[in-house]
Amino acid sequence: MENIRKALNKTSQLMQKLAQAGLTEELINIIINSPDNQMAETMILSISGKVKNKFLKQIHQDATGIVHKMYGPNACFEELFGSLCGHSKGKDTISSLMEKLKENNLLFSSKETGVDYIKSGAKSGIHKEGFNYLFAYLDEDGNVFIADVDFDSGGLWVHVHYLSVDDRWLACYAYRIVVPATKTLDTQS
Repeated sequence: MENIRKALNKTSQLMQKLAQAGLTEELINIIINSPDNQMAETMILSISGKVKNKFLKQIHQDATGIVHKMYGPNACFEELFGSLCGHSKGKDTISSLMEKLKENNLLFSSKETGVDYIKSGAKSGIHKEGFNYLFAYLDEDGNVFIADVDFDSGGLWVHVHYLSVDDRWLACYAYRIVVPATKTLDTQS
Protein backbone atom coordinates (compact mmCIF):
# COMPACT_ATOMS: atom_id res chain seq x y z
CA MET A 1 0.00 0.00 0.00
CA GLU A 2 2.87 2.35 0.85
CA ASN A 3 4.44 1.84 -2.60
CA ILE A 4 1.15 2.69 -4.31
CA ARG A 5 0.84 5.88 -2.23
CA LYS A 6 4.41 6.90 -3.14
CA ALA A 7 3.80 6.23 -6.85
CA LEU A 8 0.59 8.29 -6.82
CA ASN A 9 2.32 11.14 -4.99
CA LYS A 10 5.21 11.11 -7.49
CA THR A 11 2.79 11.11 -10.43
CA SER A 12 0.83 14.01 -8.92
CA GLN A 13 4.02 16.04 -8.42
CA LEU A 14 5.13 15.36 -11.99
CA MET A 15 1.73 16.41 -13.36
CA GLN A 16 1.85 19.69 -11.41
CA LYS A 17 5.30 20.54 -12.72
CA LEU A 18 4.34 19.75 -16.32
CA ALA A 19 1.15 21.83 -16.04
CA GLN A 20 3.20 24.74 -14.70
CA ALA A 21 5.30 24.48 -17.85
CA GLY A 22 2.16 25.04 -19.97
CA LEU A 23 1.48 21.51 -21.24
CA THR A 24 -2.09 20.41 -21.98
CA GLU A 25 -3.83 17.77 -19.84
CA GLU A 26 -3.88 15.33 -22.79
CA LEU A 27 -0.13 15.67 -23.37
CA ILE A 28 0.55 15.40 -19.63
CA ASN A 29 -1.37 12.09 -19.51
CA ILE A 30 0.64 10.70 -22.45
CA ILE A 31 3.87 11.71 -20.74
CA ILE A 32 2.85 10.45 -17.29
CA ASN A 33 1.80 7.08 -18.71
CA SER A 34 5.23 6.46 -20.25
CA PRO A 35 7.06 3.49 -18.68
CA ASP A 36 8.28 4.40 -15.19
CA ASN A 37 7.38 8.07 -15.84
CA GLN A 38 10.63 8.27 -17.83
CA MET A 39 9.30 10.86 -20.31
CA ALA A 40 7.98 13.03 -17.47
CA GLU A 41 11.24 12.93 -15.55
CA THR A 42 13.22 13.74 -18.69
CA MET A 43 10.96 16.69 -19.47
CA ILE A 44 11.21 18.05 -15.92
CA LEU A 45 14.99 17.81 -16.04
CA SER A 46 14.93 19.70 -19.35
CA ILE A 47 12.56 22.36 -18.06
CA SER A 48 14.58 22.84 -14.86
CA GLY A 49 17.84 23.08 -16.80
CA LYS A 50 19.35 20.02 -15.11
CA VAL A 51 21.21 17.65 -17.38
CA LYS A 52 20.54 13.94 -17.11
CA ASN A 53 23.46 11.59 -17.64
CA LYS A 54 22.47 9.55 -20.69
CA PHE A 55 24.50 6.49 -19.63
CA LEU A 56 24.41 6.28 -15.84
CA LYS A 57 22.04 6.56 -12.90
CA GLN A 58 23.34 6.83 -9.33
CA ILE A 59 22.07 3.94 -7.20
CA HIS A 60 24.21 4.07 -4.05
CA GLN A 61 26.48 6.41 -2.13
CA ASP A 62 28.35 5.93 1.12
CA ALA A 63 31.40 7.48 2.76
CA THR A 64 33.82 5.63 0.46
CA GLY A 65 32.20 5.34 -2.95
CA ILE A 66 29.41 6.19 -5.35
CA VAL A 67 27.87 3.46 -7.50
CA HIS A 68 26.13 4.19 -10.80
CA LYS A 69 24.06 1.74 -12.82
CA MET A 70 24.53 1.76 -16.58
CA TYR A 71 21.12 1.99 -18.22
CA GLY A 72 21.88 2.91 -21.81
CA PRO A 73 22.77 3.37 -24.53
CA ASN A 74 25.67 0.92 -25.01
CA ALA A 75 28.96 2.72 -24.45
CA CYS A 76 32.74 2.42 -24.25
CA PHE A 77 34.87 3.34 -21.22
CA GLU A 78 35.57 6.81 -22.61
CA GLU A 79 31.85 7.56 -22.86
CA LEU A 80 30.94 6.04 -19.50
CA PHE A 81 33.64 7.68 -17.40
CA GLY A 82 33.60 10.83 -19.55
CA SER A 83 29.90 11.31 -18.80
CA LEU A 84 30.85 11.90 -15.16
CA CYS A 85 33.17 14.83 -15.87
CA GLY A 86 31.98 16.63 -19.00
CA HIS A 87 34.22 14.76 -21.45
CA SER A 88 32.90 14.27 -24.98
CA LYS A 89 34.18 11.33 -27.06
CA GLY A 90 35.35 12.46 -30.49
CA LYS A 91 35.61 16.06 -29.35
CA ASP A 92 38.10 15.54 -26.50
CA THR A 93 41.13 13.22 -26.26
CA ILE A 94 41.82 10.28 -23.96
CA SER A 95 44.62 12.38 -22.41
CA SER A 96 42.14 15.12 -21.55
CA LEU A 97 39.78 12.51 -20.05
CA MET A 98 42.60 11.25 -17.83
CA GLU A 99 43.20 14.81 -16.62
CA LYS A 100 39.49 15.40 -16.00
CA LEU A 101 39.20 12.15 -14.04
CA LYS A 102 42.15 13.24 -11.88
CA GLU A 103 40.87 16.81 -11.43
CA ASN A 104 37.39 15.60 -10.45
CA ASN A 105 38.67 12.93 -8.03
CA LEU A 106 37.00 10.14 -10.01
CA LEU A 107 39.93 7.71 -9.73
CA PHE A 108 40.71 5.24 -7.00
CA SER A 109 44.29 5.64 -5.80
CA SER A 110 45.09 2.02 -6.74
CA LYS A 111 43.51 -1.14 -8.08
CA GLU A 112 43.62 -2.62 -4.59
CA THR A 113 41.70 0.31 -3.09
CA GLY A 114 38.86 -0.08 -5.61
CA VAL A 115 38.75 -3.86 -5.23
CA ASP A 116 38.69 -3.54 -1.42
CA TYR A 117 35.72 -1.16 -1.66
CA ILE A 118 33.80 -3.65 -3.83
CA LYS A 119 34.75 -6.56 -1.54
CA SER A 120 33.49 -4.70 1.54
CA GLY A 121 30.26 -3.85 -0.28
CA ALA A 122 29.82 -7.50 -1.25
CA LYS A 123 30.23 -8.58 2.37
CA SER A 124 27.67 -6.02 3.57
CA GLY A 125 25.21 -6.83 0.79
CA ILE A 126 25.49 -3.46 -1.01
CA HIS A 127 27.19 -4.96 -4.06
CA LYS A 128 25.37 -7.93 -5.56
CA GLU A 129 26.49 -11.05 -7.39
CA GLY A 130 25.81 -11.10 -11.10
CA PHE A 131 26.98 -7.57 -11.87
CA ASN A 132 30.31 -6.33 -13.14
CA TYR A 133 31.74 -3.34 -11.26
CA LEU A 134 33.96 -1.02 -13.29
CA PHE A 135 36.24 1.60 -11.75
CA ALA A 136 39.12 3.77 -12.92
CA TYR A 137 42.37 3.84 -10.98
CA LEU A 138 45.90 5.22 -11.12
CA ASP A 139 48.83 2.83 -11.31
CA GLU A 140 52.25 3.49 -9.74
CA ASP A 141 53.40 5.36 -12.88
CA GLY A 142 50.38 7.69 -12.97
CA ASN A 143 48.58 5.86 -15.80
CA VAL A 144 44.80 5.38 -15.75
CA PHE A 145 43.36 1.90 -16.13
CA ILE A 146 39.87 0.42 -15.79
CA ALA A 147 39.29 -2.56 -13.50
CA ASP A 148 36.35 -4.85 -14.18
CA VAL A 149 35.38 -6.75 -11.02
CA ASP A 150 32.82 -9.52 -10.82
CA PHE A 151 32.13 -12.10 -8.16
CA ASP A 152 29.89 -15.03 -7.35
CA SER A 153 29.95 -17.98 -4.97
CA GLY A 154 33.12 -19.19 -6.71
CA GLY A 155 35.15 -16.08 -5.90
CA LEU A 156 36.12 -12.65 -7.13
CA TRP A 157 37.71 -11.88 -10.49
CA VAL A 158 39.47 -8.71 -11.59
CA HIS A 159 40.23 -7.88 -15.22
CA VAL A 160 42.24 -4.81 -16.19
CA HIS A 161 41.66 -2.76 -19.36
CA TYR A 162 43.17 0.34 -20.93
CA LEU A 163 40.92 3.39 -20.68
CA SER A 164 41.22 3.78 -24.46
CA VAL A 165 39.65 0.37 -25.24
CA ASP A 166 36.77 1.15 -27.58
CA ASP A 167 34.69 -2.01 -26.97
CA ARG A 168 31.01 -1.30 -26.35
CA TRP A 169 29.61 -2.33 -22.97
CA LEU A 170 25.99 -3.45 -23.30
CA ALA A 171 23.55 -1.46 -21.19
CA CYS A 172 21.24 -4.48 -20.84
CA TYR A 173 23.75 -5.97 -18.36
CA ALA A 174 23.41 -2.94 -16.04
CA TYR A 175 27.13 -2.64 -15.34
CA ARG A 176 28.02 -0.74 -12.18
CA ILE A 177 30.40 2.20 -12.48
CA VAL A 178 32.12 2.96 -9.18
CA VAL A 179 33.93 6.17 -8.23
CA PRO A 180 35.34 7.47 -4.94
CA ALA A 181 32.87 9.44 -2.83
CA THR A 182 34.99 12.57 -2.84
CA LYS A 183 32.63 14.57 -5.03
CA THR A 184 28.90 14.76 -5.69
CA LEU A 185 28.29 14.05 -9.36
CA ASP A 186 25.55 15.35 -11.63
CA THR A 187 23.74 12.17 -12.53
CA GLN A 188 20.12 11.32 -12.09
CA SER A 189 19.40 9.66 -8.76
